Amino acid sequence: AGIRHLSAIGGGVKLARVKAVQDKLLGGAELKCATFDYDGSRQLVLAAGPGLIKIDNSNISQRREEPGPDKFSFQKRCYALLRNFDTLKYFLQKNQIIADNKRQAMLIDYFPIVRGRCGQQVAATAGHIEAVLCQPAGGRNELASIGATGGVTYEEANVQFQGSELFCDLDSSVMTVRGDDAQPCYLNGALVDEIEYDLKTGVVSAEIAAPGAFRMGR
Repeated sequence: AGIRHLSAIGGGVKLARVKAVQDKLLGGAELKCATFDYDGSRQLVLAAGPGLIKIDNSNISQRREEPGPDKFSFQKRCYALLRNFDTLKYFLQKNQIIADNKRQAMLIDYFPIVRGRCGQQVAATAGHIEAVLCQPAGGRNELASIGATGGVTYEEANVQFQGSELFCDLDSSVMTVRGDDAQPCYLNGALVDEIEYDLKTGVVSAEIAAPGAFRMGR
Protein backbone atom coordinates (compact mmCIF):
# COMPACT_ATOMS: atom_id res chain seq x y z
CA ALA A 1 0.00 0.00 0.00
CA GLY A 2 1.31 3.45 -0.96
CA ILE A 3 4.17 2.12 -3.12
CA ARG A 4 4.40 4.11 -6.36
CA HIS A 5 7.25 2.21 -7.97
CA LEU A 6 9.39 -0.80 -7.12
CA SER A 7 12.21 -2.41 -9.11
CA ALA A 8 14.29 -5.48 -8.38
CA ILE A 9 17.33 -6.02 -10.62
CA GLY A 10 20.79 -7.57 -10.53
CA GLY A 11 20.78 -11.34 -10.25
CA GLY A 12 17.84 -13.65 -9.86
CA VAL A 13 14.66 -12.21 -8.39
CA LYS A 14 12.33 -14.35 -6.30
CA LEU A 15 8.95 -13.37 -4.87
CA ALA A 16 6.72 -15.70 -2.90
CA ARG A 17 3.34 -15.57 -1.20
CA VAL A 18 2.51 -18.46 1.12
CA LYS A 19 -0.21 -19.45 3.55
CA ALA A 20 0.73 -21.56 6.54
CA VAL A 21 -0.81 -22.69 9.83
CA GLN A 22 1.52 -23.67 12.68
CA ASP A 23 4.50 -24.01 10.31
CA LYS A 24 2.49 -26.24 7.94
CA LEU A 25 2.44 -24.94 4.37
CA LEU A 26 -1.11 -24.90 3.02
CA GLY A 27 -0.47 -23.22 -0.32
CA GLY A 28 1.38 -20.50 -2.10
CA ALA A 29 2.69 -18.96 -5.31
CA GLU A 30 6.27 -18.22 -6.31
CA LEU A 31 7.73 -16.05 -9.09
CA LYS A 32 11.32 -16.33 -10.29
CA CYS A 33 12.66 -13.97 -12.95
CA ALA A 34 15.66 -11.86 -13.99
CA THR A 35 14.13 -8.43 -13.26
CA PHE A 36 10.91 -7.26 -11.62
CA ASP A 37 9.17 -3.90 -11.93
CA TYR A 38 5.97 -2.57 -10.33
CA ASP A 39 4.38 0.66 -11.58
CA GLY A 40 1.77 1.81 -9.08
CA SER A 41 0.30 4.53 -11.30
CA ARG A 42 -0.41 2.03 -14.09
CA GLN A 43 -1.17 -0.86 -11.72
CA LEU A 44 1.21 -2.96 -13.79
CA VAL A 45 3.69 -5.66 -12.82
CA LEU A 46 6.37 -6.46 -15.41
CA ALA A 47 8.74 -9.41 -15.04
CA ALA A 48 11.55 -10.20 -17.48
CA GLY A 49 12.80 -13.74 -17.88
CA PRO A 50 13.87 -16.32 -18.20
CA GLY A 51 11.09 -16.76 -15.69
CA LEU A 52 9.02 -19.26 -13.78
CA ILE A 53 5.71 -19.20 -11.90
CA LYS A 54 4.99 -22.05 -9.49
CA ILE A 55 1.71 -22.61 -7.65
CA ASP A 56 1.51 -25.12 -4.81
CA ASN A 57 -2.05 -25.71 -3.65
CA SER A 58 -1.40 -29.28 -2.59
CA ASN A 59 -2.60 -28.76 0.98
CA ILE A 60 -5.33 -26.14 0.64
CA SER A 61 -8.72 -26.70 2.20
CA GLN A 62 -11.52 -27.57 -0.19
CA ARG A 63 -15.17 -28.33 0.35
CA ARG A 64 -15.14 -31.69 -1.36
CA GLU A 65 -12.82 -34.07 -3.15
CA GLU A 66 -14.01 -34.20 -6.75
CA PRO A 67 -12.11 -36.71 -8.91
CA GLY A 68 -13.78 -35.31 -12.05
CA PRO A 69 -11.84 -33.42 -14.74
CA ASP A 70 -12.35 -29.82 -13.60
CA LYS A 71 -8.87 -29.05 -14.92
CA PHE A 72 -6.90 -25.91 -14.18
CA SER A 73 -8.89 -25.10 -11.03
CA PHE A 74 -6.88 -23.42 -8.28
CA GLN A 75 -9.72 -24.03 -5.83
CA LYS A 76 -8.74 -27.69 -5.76
CA ARG A 77 -5.51 -29.25 -4.54
CA CYS A 78 -2.94 -29.05 -7.32
CA TYR A 79 0.52 -28.08 -8.52
CA ALA A 80 0.87 -25.73 -11.52
CA LEU A 81 3.92 -24.40 -13.38
CA LEU A 82 4.55 -21.84 -16.10
CA ARG A 83 8.13 -21.99 -17.36
CA ASN A 84 10.33 -20.18 -19.88
CA PHE A 85 8.47 -16.89 -20.14
CA ASP A 86 10.56 -14.05 -21.59
CA THR A 87 8.21 -11.26 -20.53
CA LEU A 88 5.24 -11.36 -18.19
CA LYS A 89 2.78 -8.52 -17.61
CA TYR A 90 0.21 -8.56 -14.82
CA PHE A 91 -2.48 -5.87 -15.10
CA LEU A 92 -3.82 -5.66 -11.56
CA GLN A 93 -7.03 -3.73 -12.28
CA LYS A 94 -8.10 -6.11 -15.05
CA ASN A 95 -6.63 -9.13 -13.21
CA GLN A 96 -5.05 -10.19 -16.50
CA ILE A 97 -1.71 -11.91 -17.14
CA ILE A 98 0.06 -11.80 -20.53
CA ALA A 99 3.17 -13.94 -21.03
CA ASP A 100 5.37 -14.12 -24.12
CA ASN A 101 8.41 -15.88 -25.50
CA LYS A 102 9.19 -15.30 -29.17
CA ARG A 103 12.30 -17.53 -29.16
CA GLN A 104 11.03 -20.76 -27.68
CA ALA A 105 7.80 -22.28 -26.41
CA MET A 106 6.65 -21.66 -22.86
CA LEU A 107 5.75 -24.78 -20.89
CA ILE A 108 2.61 -25.21 -18.79
CA ASP A 109 2.11 -28.15 -16.42
CA TYR A 110 -0.85 -28.88 -14.16
CA PHE A 111 -0.98 -31.75 -11.65
CA PRO A 112 -4.23 -32.34 -9.75
CA ILE A 113 -3.84 -33.83 -6.28
CA VAL A 114 -6.25 -36.73 -5.92
CA ARG A 115 -6.48 -38.48 -2.54
CA GLY A 116 -3.10 -37.13 -1.53
CA ARG A 117 -1.25 -38.09 -4.72
CA CYS A 118 -0.44 -36.44 -8.04
CA GLY A 119 -3.10 -37.23 -10.62
CA GLN A 120 -2.89 -37.19 -14.42
CA GLN A 121 -0.52 -34.49 -15.67
CA VAL A 122 -1.76 -31.93 -18.19
CA ALA A 123 1.02 -30.41 -20.33
CA ALA A 124 0.80 -27.58 -22.85
CA THR A 125 3.10 -25.27 -24.82
CA ALA A 126 2.59 -21.86 -26.45
CA GLY A 127 4.52 -18.78 -27.50
CA HIS A 128 1.90 -16.30 -26.24
CA ILE A 129 -0.51 -16.74 -23.31
CA GLU A 130 -3.29 -14.49 -22.01
CA ALA A 131 -5.06 -15.45 -18.79
CA VAL A 132 -7.88 -13.67 -16.96
CA LEU A 133 -8.30 -14.32 -13.25
CA CYS A 134 -11.31 -14.00 -10.99
CA GLN A 135 -11.77 -14.25 -7.24
CA PRO A 136 -14.76 -16.37 -6.24
CA ALA A 137 -15.97 -16.89 -2.69
CA GLY A 138 -13.07 -18.16 -0.62
CA GLY A 139 -10.57 -15.47 -1.57
CA ARG A 140 -8.17 -17.43 -3.83
CA ASN A 141 -7.54 -16.33 -7.39
CA GLU A 142 -9.05 -18.65 -9.99
CA LEU A 143 -8.65 -18.86 -13.75
CA ALA A 144 -11.64 -17.44 -15.62
CA SER A 145 -10.25 -17.95 -19.11
CA ILE A 146 -7.00 -18.73 -20.87
CA GLY A 147 -5.99 -18.15 -24.48
CA ALA A 148 -2.82 -19.18 -26.27
CA THR A 149 -1.23 -18.75 -29.70
CA GLY A 150 2.07 -19.62 -31.34
CA GLY A 151 3.04 -23.30 -31.45
CA VAL A 152 0.17 -24.45 -29.27
CA THR A 153 0.19 -28.05 -28.03
CA TYR A 154 -1.90 -29.79 -25.37
CA GLU A 155 -1.45 -33.28 -23.99
CA GLU A 156 -3.03 -35.46 -21.31
CA ALA A 157 -3.44 -39.24 -21.15
CA ASN A 158 -4.69 -40.30 -24.61
CA VAL A 159 -5.60 -36.81 -25.90
CA GLN A 160 -3.10 -34.71 -27.85
CA PHE A 161 -3.91 -31.44 -29.61
CA GLN A 162 -1.85 -29.20 -31.85
CA GLY A 163 -2.81 -25.92 -33.52
CA SER A 164 -2.27 -22.20 -33.97
CA GLU A 165 -4.63 -21.00 -31.22
CA LEU A 166 -6.39 -22.31 -28.12
CA PHE A 167 -9.07 -20.77 -25.97
CA CYS A 168 -10.63 -22.15 -22.81
CA ASP A 169 -13.55 -20.67 -20.91
CA LEU A 170 -13.34 -22.15 -17.42
CA ASP A 171 -16.91 -21.16 -16.62
CA SER A 172 -18.30 -23.39 -19.37
CA SER A 173 -15.31 -25.80 -19.15
CA VAL A 174 -15.05 -25.87 -22.95
CA MET A 175 -11.72 -25.70 -24.77
CA THR A 176 -11.50 -24.81 -28.47
CA VAL A 177 -8.43 -25.39 -30.65
CA ARG A 178 -8.02 -24.07 -34.21
CA GLY A 179 -5.29 -24.14 -36.84
CA ASP A 180 -4.12 -22.09 -39.81
CA ASP A 181 -1.93 -22.59 -42.88
CA ALA A 182 1.28 -22.18 -40.88
CA GLN A 183 0.19 -24.32 -37.94
CA PRO A 184 -2.53 -26.81 -38.88
CA CYS A 185 -4.81 -28.34 -36.27
CA TYR A 186 -4.23 -31.98 -35.30
CA LEU A 187 -6.04 -34.33 -32.93
CA ASN A 188 -4.00 -37.39 -31.97
CA GLY A 189 -2.07 -37.01 -35.23
CA ALA A 190 -5.14 -36.61 -37.48
CA LEU A 191 -5.61 -33.38 -39.44
CA VAL A 192 -8.84 -31.60 -38.40
CA ASP A 193 -10.39 -28.17 -38.92
CA GLU A 194 -11.30 -27.47 -35.28
CA ILE A 195 -11.42 -29.23 -31.91
CA GLU A 196 -13.88 -28.75 -29.08
CA TYR A 197 -13.06 -30.40 -25.75
CA ASP A 198 -15.49 -30.54 -22.83
CA LEU A 199 -13.27 -30.65 -19.75
CA LYS A 200 -16.08 -31.86 -17.48
CA THR A 201 -17.31 -34.79 -19.57
CA GLY A 202 -14.04 -35.59 -21.34
CA VAL A 203 -15.81 -35.60 -24.73
CA VAL A 204 -13.76 -34.40 -27.72
CA SER A 205 -15.54 -33.27 -30.87
CA ALA A 206 -13.69 -32.51 -34.10
CA GLU A 207 -14.47 -31.98 -37.76
CA ILE A 208 -11.90 -33.64 -39.99
CA ALA A 209 -10.38 -31.71 -42.88
CA ALA A 210 -11.95 -34.08 -45.42
CA PRO A 211 -15.76 -34.45 -45.66
CA GLY A 212 -17.26 -36.09 -42.59
CA ALA A 213 -16.86 -35.75 -38.86
CA PHE A 214 -16.12 -37.93 -35.87
CA ARG A 215 -16.73 -37.81 -32.15
CA MET A 216 -14.55 -39.34 -29.47
CA GLY A 217 -15.39 -39.97 -25.83
CA ARG A 218 -12.82 -40.69 -23.14
